[in-house]
Amino acid sequence: MKVLGRLGRMPLRARLTALYGLAFFLGGGILVAVMYGIVALELDRQPSVAFEATGMSPGTVLQDPPQDPQRESTELEPLDEEVIQRIEAAEQRRRDATLDSFLVQSLIALGVVGLSAGVLGYVVAGRALRPLSHITATARRVAERSLHERIDLDGPADEIKELADTFDDMLARLDRSFSGQHHFVGNASHELRTPLAVTRTLLEVALSDPEASDDLKQVGKTLLETNARSEMLVGKLLTLARSENAVTEWHSADLSVLIENSISACTDEIRERDLNVHQDLHSVEVVGDVDLLEQMVLNLVQNAVRHNHPLGGHLWVSTFDDREHVGFEIRNTGQTVREHDLARMFEPFVRLARERTGSSQGLGLSIVKSVVQSHGGSVTASPREEGGLLIRVQLPHGDVHSARPEVAG
Repeated sequence: MKVLGRLGRMPLRARLTALYGLAFFLGGGILVAVMYGIVALELDRQPSVAFEATGMSPGTVLQDPPQDPQRESTELEPLDEEVIQRIEAAEQRRRDATLDSFLVQSLIALGVVGLSAGVLGYVVAGRALRPLSHITATARRVAERSLHERIDLDGPADEIKELADTFDDMLARLDRSFSGQHHFVGNASHELRTPLAVTRTLLEVALSDPEASDDLKQVGKTLLETNARSEMLVGKLLTLARSENAVTEWHSADLSVLIENSISACTDEIRERDLNVHQDLHSVEVVGDVDLLEQMVLNLVQNAVRHNHPLGGHLWVSTFDDREHVGFEIRNTGQTVREHDLARMFEPFVRLARERTGSSQGLGLSIVKSVVQSHGGSVTASPREEGGLLIRVQLPHGDVHSARPEVAG
């Protein structure tokens, strides 16, 4: 049971190899045992070599030398008992030595051939599982990027091909479902912009009337604020729907400039909170949809500003550029974030605490995640021991032409 339990924790290729080896050794052991019994029976059936050399069987008797030379005796007397025992003992030793030699040589041959079979089984298992590796790699790319890619496995119509085709069918249904949702959100948001703009204009006209009463002006201001939040929500929904589509416009931009522009856009909020901003920016080239990238950076800066201490907090932002990736890190002081809440932060309409509500709709970080993934990058968040968050954005390194193929469409 312990052996089976250990096998269950091994990789599939190792388990198949182990099972092949165990089956081979088990079958080989049974074959050796059967052959051992056959050889033993055959040796028991053969006449004694010592007796056979004299042309006699073990029951043969010998004639004593004649006492009368003139008379030939035809009588045979049995062999001496001691001689017979010695011959039988020698024959038994020869039999045992033969069986022992057969057993040792058979076990050595079984071990050598078994190890060779194990190596061959490992190679065969690897070739048999290669389509599964292809399926796994495709599933990971789909999970990280988009649902447009398919496995499209070639080969015989076996169980693995059936699994790959079923997975492709599932991806196609999910792709249609999510595409329909994205189109609905985008179209609905676009259609809502016009009536919201008309409503805002009517409210502004009504408030500009000098004869409007104070109660009417107060209600009008409240409605304007509500309308502004609705327009902001619609705009973010449009951005979210756009960011989840494949990037079609690829241009280069300086990431440090995008960060500086975003900080400048939040100057009023930074002053109100008396935040200390620490910048360690270097010129870093990024490629992609510049408008989406700028919106992604702005959302992260706003998140770090608004979810900071009410007064006297800190905000750190720095860029990095290594051989494979470029990006930036943004840290802020603030409330402590629990580890299990980090994954939910990037989901749409999720706000972790009531203190973080305000005018936020819970779409900022979900837009960040969608924009980064559509550009073939990754975004991670980790809590700071002193409170607040550390968010790291990582994008592919390269120019406009080399980065395009790395992003799944």
